[in-house]
Amino acid sequence: MWPASISGTHILLLSLIVIIMIFLSSSQSNPLQILLKFKTNLSNSNTKIFTSWSEHNPICNFIGIVCDHANNIKEINLSGQQLAGTIDFGLTCSLELLQKVSLGSNLLHGPSSSNLSHCTSLRYLGLENNSFNGQFPWKSLVKLTSLTHLSLGDNLFDISPFPLEILNLWMLQTLCLTNCSIKGTIPEDIKKLESLQRLELSDNFLLWEIQQGLRSSFIYKSSSFMIIVCLGFS
Repeated sequence: MWPASISGTHILLLSLIVIIMIFLSSSQSNPLQILLKFKTNLSNSNTKIFTSWSEHNPICNFIGIVCDHANNIKEINLSGQQLAGTIDFGLTCSLELLQKVSLGSNLLHGPSSSNLSHCTSLRYLGLENNSFNGQFPWKSLVKLTSLTHLSLGDNLFDISPFPLEILNLWMLQTLCLTNCSIKGTIPEDIKKLESLQRLELSDNFLLWEIQQGLRSSFIYKSSSFMIIVCLGFS
Protein backbone atom coordinates (compact mmCIF):
# COMPACT_ATOMS: atom_id res chain seq x y z
CA MET A 1 0.00 0.00 0.00
CA TRP A 2 1.31 3.47 -0.90
CA PRO A 3 1.69 5.98 1.98
CA ALA A 4 -1.14 8.45 2.16
CA SER A 5 1.29 11.31 1.50
CA ILE A 6 2.02 10.01 -2.01
CA SER A 7 -0.55 11.27 -4.48
CA GLY A 8 -1.70 9.63 -7.66
CA THR A 9 0.39 12.13 -9.62
CA HIS A 10 3.54 11.10 -7.77
CA ILE A 11 2.80 7.43 -8.44
CA LEU A 12 2.34 8.21 -12.14
CA LEU A 13 5.65 10.10 -12.28
CA LEU A 14 7.50 7.26 -10.55
CA SER A 15 6.00 4.77 -12.99
CA LEU A 16 7.08 6.88 -15.96
CA ILE A 17 10.63 7.12 -14.60
CA VAL A 18 10.83 3.35 -14.24
CA ILE A 19 9.52 2.85 -17.79
CA ILE A 20 12.04 5.34 -19.21
CA MET A 21 14.92 3.66 -17.35
CA ILE A 22 13.89 0.25 -18.71
CA PHE A 23 13.66 1.68 -22.22
CA LEU A 24 17.08 3.31 -22.03
CA SER A 25 18.66 0.14 -20.68
CA SER A 26 17.10 -1.88 -23.49
CA SER A 27 18.15 0.55 -26.25
CA GLN A 28 21.74 0.60 -25.02
CA SER A 29 21.99 -3.18 -25.40
CA ASN A 30 20.22 -3.29 -28.77
CA PRO A 31 22.82 -3.50 -31.59
CA LEU A 32 20.56 -1.72 -34.09
CA GLN A 33 19.95 1.21 -31.75
CA ILE A 34 23.66 1.38 -30.90
CA LEU A 35 24.61 1.66 -34.58
CA LEU A 36 21.89 4.21 -35.33
CA LYS A 37 23.14 6.34 -32.45
CA PHE A 38 26.69 5.91 -33.80
CA LYS A 39 25.40 7.20 -37.15
CA THR A 40 23.61 10.16 -35.53
CA ASN A 41 26.83 11.29 -33.82
CA LEU A 42 28.46 11.40 -37.28
CA SER A 43 25.61 13.13 -39.11
CA ASN A 44 27.93 15.87 -40.45
CA SER A 45 30.04 13.37 -42.35
CA ASN A 46 30.55 13.81 -46.09
CA THR A 47 29.96 10.18 -46.93
CA LYS A 48 27.30 7.94 -48.45
CA ILE A 49 28.14 4.81 -46.47
CA PHE A 50 25.38 5.47 -43.96
CA THR A 51 22.66 5.12 -46.60
CA SER A 52 22.70 1.40 -45.80
CA TRP A 53 22.41 2.08 -42.06
CA SER A 54 18.64 1.91 -41.76
CA GLU A 55 16.30 0.26 -39.29
CA HIS A 56 14.73 -1.47 -42.29
CA ASN A 57 18.03 -3.13 -43.21
CA PRO A 58 19.67 -6.03 -41.31
CA ILE A 59 22.63 -4.69 -39.33
CA CYS A 60 24.95 -7.25 -40.89
CA ASN A 61 24.24 -5.59 -44.26
CA PHE A 62 25.38 -2.18 -43.03
CA ILE A 63 28.45 -0.98 -44.96
CA GLY A 64 31.50 -1.29 -42.74
CA ILE A 65 29.93 -3.80 -40.36
CA VAL A 66 31.12 -7.40 -40.14
CA CYS A 67 29.16 -10.02 -38.20
CA ASP A 68 29.95 -13.53 -37.04
CA HIS A 69 27.94 -16.65 -37.91
CA ALA A 70 25.42 -15.80 -35.17
CA ASN A 71 24.88 -12.24 -36.53
CA ASN A 72 26.77 -10.64 -33.64
CA ILE A 73 28.71 -7.52 -34.62
CA LYS A 74 32.42 -8.27 -34.49
CA GLU A 75 33.96 -5.50 -36.62
CA ILE A 76 33.43 -1.82 -37.40
CA ASN A 77 35.56 -0.99 -40.48
CA LEU A 78 35.15 2.68 -41.38
CA SER A 79 38.66 4.01 -41.91
CA GLY A 80 39.15 6.71 -44.54
CA GLN A 81 35.43 7.46 -44.96
CA GLN A 82 35.43 11.22 -44.22
CA LEU A 83 33.59 10.65 -40.97
CA ALA A 84 33.16 13.83 -38.94
CA GLY A 85 31.94 14.00 -35.37
CA THR A 86 32.45 12.25 -32.05
CA ILE A 87 32.50 8.63 -30.94
CA ASP A 88 30.57 7.44 -27.89
CA PHE A 89 32.95 4.69 -26.80
CA GLY A 90 30.69 3.73 -23.91
CA LEU A 91 27.89 2.94 -26.32
CA THR A 92 30.15 1.35 -28.93
CA CYS A 93 31.80 -0.90 -26.35
CA SER A 94 28.42 -2.18 -25.24
CA LEU A 95 28.69 -4.41 -28.31
CA GLU A 96 30.14 -7.16 -26.14
CA LEU A 97 31.63 -9.32 -28.91
CA LEU A 98 33.23 -6.44 -30.82
CA GLN A 99 36.75 -7.43 -31.90
CA LYS A 100 37.78 -4.69 -34.31
CA VAL A 101 37.29 -0.92 -34.44
CA SER A 102 38.99 0.68 -37.44
CA LEU A 103 38.28 4.42 -37.65
CA GLY A 104 41.62 5.77 -38.86
CA SER A 105 42.09 8.65 -41.32
CA ASN A 106 38.83 10.45 -40.67
CA LEU A 107 37.79 13.80 -39.15
CA LEU A 108 36.83 12.53 -35.71
CA HIS A 109 37.37 14.74 -32.69
CA GLY A 110 36.72 15.05 -28.98
CA PRO A 111 38.17 13.06 -26.07
CA SER A 112 38.65 9.31 -26.04
CA SER A 113 36.54 8.08 -23.16
CA SER A 114 37.77 5.73 -20.43
CA ASN A 115 34.77 3.62 -21.45
CA LEU A 116 37.17 1.97 -23.87
CA SER A 117 37.89 -0.36 -20.96
CA HIS A 118 34.53 -2.06 -21.65
CA CYS A 119 35.73 -3.27 -25.07
CA THR A 120 37.23 -6.36 -23.47
CA SER A 121 36.94 -8.51 -26.62
CA LEU A 122 38.78 -5.99 -28.78
CA ARG A 123 41.74 -7.25 -30.81
CA TYR A 124 42.19 -4.32 -33.20
CA LEU A 125 41.89 -0.62 -32.33
CA GLY A 126 42.73 1.91 -35.02
CA LEU A 127 42.08 5.59 -34.31
CA GLU A 128 45.08 7.09 -36.12
CA ASN A 129 45.05 10.27 -38.22
CA ASN A 130 42.11 12.01 -36.59
CA SER A 131 41.71 14.97 -34.24
CA PHE A 132 41.00 13.23 -30.94
CA ASN A 133 42.21 15.46 -28.13
CA GLY A 134 42.66 15.67 -24.38
CA GLN A 135 44.34 13.04 -22.26
CA PHE A 136 44.13 9.60 -23.81
CA PRO A 137 42.75 7.13 -21.22
CA TRP A 138 45.79 4.85 -21.14
CA LYS A 139 44.53 3.06 -18.04
CA SER A 140 41.55 1.83 -20.04
CA LEU A 141 43.94 -0.45 -21.95
CA VAL A 142 44.57 -2.60 -18.89
CA LYS A 143 41.50 -4.73 -19.58
CA LEU A 144 42.07 -4.97 -23.34
CA THR A 145 44.44 -7.91 -23.03
CA SER A 146 43.39 -9.44 -26.38
CA LEU A 147 44.71 -6.49 -28.41
CA THR A 148 47.06 -7.42 -31.25
CA HIS A 149 46.92 -4.07 -33.08
CA LEU A 150 46.93 -0.62 -31.46
CA SER A 151 47.25 2.46 -33.66
CA LEU A 152 46.65 5.92 -32.16
CA GLY A 153 49.16 8.04 -34.08
CA ASP A 154 48.69 11.60 -35.33
CA ASN A 155 46.06 12.85 -32.92
CA LEU A 156 45.96 15.90 -30.66
CA PHE A 157 46.42 14.18 -27.30
CA ASP A 158 47.81 16.00 -24.27
CA ILE A 159 51.45 15.35 -23.40
CA SER A 160 51.89 12.27 -21.21
CA PRO A 161 54.66 9.86 -20.16
CA PHE A 162 55.14 6.60 -22.01
CA PRO A 163 52.04 4.54 -21.07
CA LEU A 164 53.22 1.59 -18.98
CA GLU A 165 49.81 -0.04 -19.42
CA ILE A 166 50.99 -1.13 -22.86
CA LEU A 167 53.51 -3.46 -21.24
CA ASN A 168 50.61 -5.70 -20.16
CA LEU A 169 49.37 -6.22 -23.72
CA TRP A 170 51.22 -9.49 -24.27
CA MET A 171 49.50 -10.32 -27.57
CA LEU A 172 50.37 -7.00 -29.21
CA GLN A 173 51.88 -7.35 -32.70
CA THR A 174 51.57 -3.77 -33.96
CA LEU A 175 52.00 -0.62 -31.86
CA CYS A 176 51.79 2.72 -33.67
CA LEU A 177 52.00 5.77 -31.43
CA THR A 178 53.55 8.25 -33.87
CA ASN A 179 52.99 11.89 -32.93
CA CYS A 180 51.00 11.08 -29.77
CA SER A 181 52.66 13.69 -27.50
CA ILE A 182 54.51 11.04 -25.48
CA LYS A 183 57.52 12.22 -23.50
CA GLY A 184 60.30 10.66 -21.43
CA THR A 185 61.93 7.29 -21.99
CA ILE A 186 60.92 4.05 -23.59
CA PRO A 187 60.79 1.38 -20.88
CA GLU A 188 63.27 -1.43 -21.42
CA ASP A 189 60.53 -3.96 -20.57
CA ILE A 190 58.92 -3.29 -23.93
CA LYS A 191 61.34 -5.96 -25.19
CA LYS A 192 59.27 -8.48 -23.25
CA LEU A 193 56.39 -8.04 -25.69
CA GLU A 194 57.61 -11.01 -27.68
CA SER A 195 54.79 -10.90 -30.27
CA LEU A 196 55.55 -7.30 -31.22
CA GLN A 197 56.54 -7.01 -34.89
CA ARG A 198 55.96 -3.33 -35.66
CA LEU A 199 56.75 -0.41 -33.38
CA GLU A 200 56.28 3.20 -34.45
CA LEU A 201 57.10 5.99 -32.00
CA SER A 202 58.35 8.83 -34.21
CA ASP A 203 57.57 12.53 -33.65
CA ASN A 204 57.27 12.31 -29.88
CA PHE A 205 59.37 13.71 -27.03
CA LEU A 206 61.48 10.63 -26.35
CA LEU A 207 65.13 10.38 -25.38
CA TRP A 208 67.71 9.42 -28.01
CA GLU A 209 69.89 7.41 -25.65
CA ILE A 210 67.09 5.06 -24.65
CA GLN A 211 65.86 4.71 -28.23
CA GLN A 212 69.33 3.92 -29.56
CA GLY A 213 69.76 1.13 -27.04
CA LEU A 214 66.27 -0.21 -27.74
CA ARG A 215 66.83 -0.32 -31.47
CA SER A 216 69.72 -2.81 -31.37
CA SER A 217 68.44 -5.02 -28.57
CA PHE A 218 64.88 -5.14 -29.92
CA ILE A 219 65.93 -6.18 -33.41
CA TYR A 220 68.39 -8.73 -32.06
CA LYS A 221 65.76 -10.30 -29.83
CA SER A 222 63.22 -10.48 -32.65
CA SER A 223 65.50 -11.32 -35.56
CA SER A 224 63.09 -13.96 -36.88
CA PHE A 225 60.48 -11.31 -37.67
CA MET A 226 60.25 -8.49 -40.14
CA ILE A 227 60.71 -5.65 -37.67
CA ILE A 228 59.94 -2.06 -38.49
CA VAL A 229 61.04 0.27 -35.72
CA CYS A 230 60.42 3.96 -36.41
CA LEU A 231 61.74 6.03 -33.56
CA GLY A 232 61.69 9.79 -33.90
CA PHE A 233 63.93 11.98 -31.76
CA SER A 234 63.22 15.29 -30.09
